[in-house]
Amino acid sequence: QKPNRLHQMIAGCPHFIENAGYAIDWYFDGQKHEPPSQISPLLTGQVVRGIPVEDRRKLWQELSSSTDLLRKNPGVYQVLLTLNSTFEEKIFLDINRTFPRHPLFDSRATGQKSLFYVLKAYSLFNPTVGYCQGMNFITGILLVHLEEEEAFWLLVQIMKSYRLGEVFMPGLPGLEHKLKSFDQIFKFHLPILYNHCKNEGVDHRMFASKWFLTLFSCRCDIETSSRIFEWFLLKQWDVILLICIIILRQSQEILVTLRFEQILLFLETAPSKMDFTRVFAKDLPEIFTLYNTNKVR
Repeated sequence: QKPNRLHQMIAGCPHFIENAGYAIDWYFDGQKHEPPSQISPLLTGQVVRGIPVEDRRKLWQELSSSTDLLRKNPGVYQVLLTLNSTFEEKIFLDINRTFPRHPLFDSRATGQKSLFYVLKAYSLFNPTVGYCQGMNFITGILLVHLEEEEAFWLLVQIMKSYRLGEVFMPGLPGLEHKLKSFDQIFKFHLPILYNHCKNEGVDHRMFASKWFLTLFSCRCDIETSSRIFEWFLLKQWDVILLICIIILRQSQEILVTLRFEQILLFLETAPSKMDFTRVFAKDLPEIFTLYNTNKVR
């Protein structure tokens, strides 16, 4: 259902244009909204090669089509910032834990304030999701490259059209669906490692949940997380599934020699130790062709 108080406040502000409530109607219309289906070969090639840092602000918004939301909803974000959210205390607790070594999110920097504002605004915009731990890392990645309001609308776009919001809904139903898909792919493509993990009592949820909830950003540096995110904008959830498989495939020889606790400790830091230069340039393109995971949902 629409958050009536929010919708009425936006609609009742005379200095906003007539369709200022468009975002609320769009988000809660019950319709299925998909990510952009036609991405130019040129833009696809830039993602594969790596979008230059100075171009990410423009091209991430182009990849996601979030600029349409920004353009059609002037002033909506500013209204959200004037309201109080029941999630503010929960958000505040996670601010200091978000990329604490990055200068933008230093306790004396402006990034922490922007991170709080964007997460607060989203919790008001979609109270069904509100705020869940993991959203702070994804939003942090956005704020490294985008202006605050741009980051908000890109977050809105991926939560709806890329179905990221389903992962963070109460009960985490979307996360369970993604983990089930991962379990099937893991079992099919790496049966020896899969059976070893099962024999040791290691369930895939124990190590993969955080990978999905943060798109690996809680385990990787900013640059690697940014590259994963732009691949996510290009290939959606398939790329997250594939990176999981790549990490396990490259670690298989070690993992099959380890016991329960050692496996979990190893996988806790495995993403941060990966050679993602090779992953982005070679492994992902090859494995997309091989596994054809665009059929897996």
